[in-house]
Amino acid sequence: MIKSSGVGTFIFDIHFETALADAAEVTRRIGNKPISVTKDRACFCWHPTGRRRGDDETIVWELSALLGGIWFRIDWDHSTY
Repeated sequence: MIKSSGVGTFIFDIHFETALADAAEVTRRIGNKPISVTKDRACFCWHPTGRRRGDDETIVWELSALLGGIWFRIDWDHSTY
């Protein structure tokens, strides 16, 4: 469920995975520890804010800018945005 911040923006839940080797750096950059780990992947839940629901292009751009060259894949089925 998308939450309102109360000031005209929404707080999203974006689930994404990255290579396990990058998990420590991703944790440092987004401020959240992985919610699950496999032998080669780490899954995170990131909570950006936005003014519009369904704005997937902005979400991808912001996460790309935040992670730099680190590979990631967003799990849109488990994300709310």
